[in-house]
Amino acid sequence: MAIESGAELDLPHPRTGFTPLHTAVEKGHYELCVMLLKGGAKPNLVPRGGFSVLYIAAQNGDLRFCRLLIESGADPNRRAANGETAIFGALGTEKDDGRVGVIKILLAAGAERALECGMSNEVIGVLVGEGGAVPDAVEPETGDSTLMR
Repeated sequence: MAIESGAELDLPHPRTGFTPLHTAVEKGHYELCVMLLKGGAKPNLVPRGGFSVLYIAAQNGDLRFCRLLIESGADPNRRAANGETAIFGALGTEKDDGRVGVIKILLAAGAERALECGMSNEVIGVLVGEGGAVPDAVEPETGDSTLMR
Protein backbone atom coordinates (compact mmCIF):
# COMPACT_ATOMS: atom_id res chain seq x y z
CA MET A 1 0.00 0.00 0.00
CA ALA A 2 1.22 3.53 -0.78
CA ILE A 3 0.96 4.73 2.83
CA GLU A 4 3.13 1.89 4.11
CA SER A 5 5.60 2.51 1.27
CA GLY A 6 6.23 6.05 2.47
CA ALA A 7 3.99 8.01 0.11
CA GLU A 8 3.86 11.78 0.69
CA LEU A 9 0.54 12.01 2.55
CA ASP A 10 0.34 15.80 2.55
CA LEU A 11 1.19 16.38 -1.10
CA PRO A 12 -1.25 19.05 -2.31
CA HIS A 13 -3.14 18.72 -5.57
CA PRO A 14 -1.51 21.14 -8.02
CA ARG A 15 -4.77 22.85 -8.93
CA THR A 16 -6.92 22.71 -5.78
CA GLY A 17 -4.22 22.61 -3.12
CA PHE A 18 -6.20 19.87 -1.37
CA THR A 19 -4.22 17.16 0.37
CA PRO A 20 -5.46 13.55 0.24
CA LEU A 21 -6.94 14.13 3.73
CA HIS A 22 -8.92 17.14 2.50
CA THR A 23 -10.34 15.07 -0.35
CA ALA A 24 -11.15 12.10 1.89
CA VAL A 25 -13.04 14.35 4.34
CA GLU A 26 -14.86 16.20 1.56
CA LYS A 27 -15.94 12.93 -0.10
CA GLY A 28 -16.91 11.27 3.20
CA HIS A 29 -14.33 8.45 3.15
CA TYR A 30 -14.01 7.86 6.89
CA GLU A 31 -11.81 4.75 6.83
CA LEU A 32 -9.41 6.44 4.42
CA CYS A 33 -9.21 9.41 6.81
CA VAL A 34 -8.35 7.05 9.65
CA MET A 35 -5.61 5.42 7.55
CA LEU A 36 -4.18 8.78 6.44
CA LEU A 37 -4.13 10.16 9.98
CA LYS A 38 -2.56 6.98 11.39
CA GLY A 39 -0.01 7.20 8.57
CA GLY A 40 0.98 10.71 9.65
CA ALA A 41 -1.16 13.06 7.55
CA LYS A 42 -1.25 16.53 9.10
CA PRO A 43 -4.79 17.63 10.07
CA ASN A 44 -4.00 21.36 10.33
CA LEU A 45 -2.85 22.16 6.80
CA VAL A 46 -4.75 24.89 4.98
CA PRO A 47 -4.33 25.03 1.21
CA ARG A 48 -3.65 28.40 -0.38
CA GLY A 49 -7.00 30.17 -0.47
CA GLY A 50 -8.73 27.25 1.23
CA PHE A 51 -9.99 25.70 4.44
CA SER A 52 -8.77 23.22 7.05
CA VAL A 53 -10.05 19.65 7.01
CA LEU A 54 -11.90 20.35 10.28
CA TYR A 55 -13.67 23.30 8.63
CA ILE A 56 -14.78 20.99 5.79
CA ALA A 57 -16.01 18.32 8.24
CA ALA A 58 -17.87 20.99 10.24
CA GLN A 59 -19.43 22.41 7.08
CA ASN A 60 -20.58 18.90 6.19
CA GLY A 61 -22.18 18.64 9.65
CA ASP A 62 -20.35 15.36 10.23
CA LEU A 63 -19.86 14.68 13.94
CA ARG A 64 -17.85 11.52 13.38
CA PHE A 65 -15.27 13.24 11.17
CA CYS A 66 -15.04 16.23 13.54
CA ARG A 67 -14.37 13.94 16.51
CA LEU A 68 -11.76 11.95 14.58
CA LEU A 69 -9.94 15.06 13.41
CA ILE A 70 -9.91 16.69 16.85
CA GLU A 71 -8.69 13.45 18.44
CA SER A 72 -5.95 13.44 15.79
CA GLY A 73 -4.78 16.94 16.69
CA ALA A 74 -6.87 19.22 14.47
CA ASP A 75 -6.95 22.73 15.91
CA PRO A 76 -10.53 24.06 16.19
CA ASN A 77 -9.13 27.60 15.97
CA ARG A 78 -7.07 27.05 12.81
CA ARG A 79 -8.00 29.84 10.45
CA ALA A 80 -8.78 29.42 6.79
CA ALA A 81 -7.27 31.73 4.19
CA ASN A 82 -10.23 34.08 4.70
CA GLY A 83 -9.82 34.08 8.50
CA GLU A 84 -12.74 31.78 9.31
CA THR A 85 -12.49 28.88 11.76
CA ALA A 86 -14.36 25.56 11.79
CA ILE A 87 -17.26 27.15 13.72
CA PHE A 88 -18.06 29.19 10.62
CA GLY A 89 -18.19 25.94 8.67
CA ALA A 90 -20.62 24.49 11.22
CA LEU A 91 -22.85 27.56 10.93
CA GLY A 92 -22.96 27.03 7.19
CA THR A 93 -24.02 23.39 7.26
CA GLU A 94 -27.36 22.44 5.77
CA LYS A 95 -27.82 19.75 8.45
CA ASP A 96 -29.67 21.33 11.37
CA ASP A 97 -28.98 18.32 13.59
CA GLY A 98 -25.30 18.36 12.63
CA ARG A 99 -24.88 22.09 13.23
CA VAL A 100 -25.54 22.02 16.96
CA GLY A 101 -23.61 18.81 17.52
CA VAL A 102 -20.58 20.08 15.64
CA ILE A 103 -20.63 23.44 17.45
CA LYS A 104 -20.75 21.61 20.79
CA ILE A 105 -17.80 19.40 19.78
CA LEU A 106 -15.79 22.41 18.62
CA LEU A 107 -16.51 24.41 21.77
CA ALA A 108 -15.59 21.42 23.96
CA ALA A 109 -12.31 21.19 22.04
CA GLY A 110 -11.51 24.83 22.83
CA ALA A 111 -12.91 26.69 19.82
CA GLU A 112 -12.96 30.45 20.30
CA ARG A 113 -16.32 31.75 21.42
CA ALA A 114 -15.66 35.36 20.43
CA LEU A 115 -15.53 35.35 16.66
CA GLU A 116 -14.12 38.30 14.76
CA CYS A 117 -16.72 38.31 12.03
CA GLY A 118 -19.53 39.25 14.40
CA MET A 119 -21.00 35.76 14.39
CA SER A 120 -20.43 34.87 18.06
CA ASN A 121 -24.05 35.80 18.76
CA GLU A 122 -25.08 33.45 15.97
CA VAL A 123 -23.19 30.55 17.58
CA ILE A 124 -24.81 31.27 20.93
CA GLY A 125 -28.18 31.82 19.25
CA VAL A 126 -28.08 28.40 17.58
CA LEU A 127 -27.30 26.71 20.89
CA VAL A 128 -29.80 28.76 22.90
CA GLY A 129 -32.50 28.13 20.30
CA GLU A 130 -31.86 24.39 20.48
CA GLY A 131 -32.53 24.59 24.20
CA GLY A 132 -35.97 26.07 23.52
CA ALA A 133 -35.18 29.69 24.36
CA VAL A 134 -36.02 32.58 22.06
CA PRO A 135 -32.67 34.30 21.44
CA ASP A 136 -34.23 37.65 20.52
CA ALA A 137 -36.75 37.78 23.38
CA VAL A 138 -36.41 41.01 25.34
CA GLU A 139 -36.59 41.26 29.12
CA PRO A 140 -39.25 43.95 29.74
CA GLU A 141 -37.59 45.42 32.83
CA THR A 142 -34.03 45.70 31.52
CA GLY A 143 -34.41 45.62 27.75
CA ASP A 144 -31.77 42.87 27.54
CA SER A 145 -32.21 40.02 25.10
CA THR A 146 -31.18 36.44 25.76
CA LEU A 147 -27.93 37.30 24.01
CA MET A 148 -27.65 40.65 25.83
CA ARG A 149 -26.91 42.70 22.75
